[in-house]
Amino acid sequence: MASGWLFSTSIVIEDGPRIRRVLAEVYDALGLEWDPLTAGSADELNPELTVHSVEQAILETYSTYWNVLEPIG
Repeated sequence: MASGWLFSTSIVIEDGPRIRRVLAEVYDALGLEWDPLTAGSADELNPELTVHSVEQAILETYSTYWNVLEPIG
């Protein structure tokens, strides 16, 4: 599709230290500089956040703009 596009978002909710460790190894293997302070998880800023609470907040926000369907199955 010549005129199509994909919009994608990734939100890391948990495991900030693990994410930083993996990214550090990947960037090192690629020979690229990387600042570990640029990655983390949402629960490092607010320990009360959970994957479920963030998912519900996103679905609630999306539903104000679009018809959000329930998962099948």
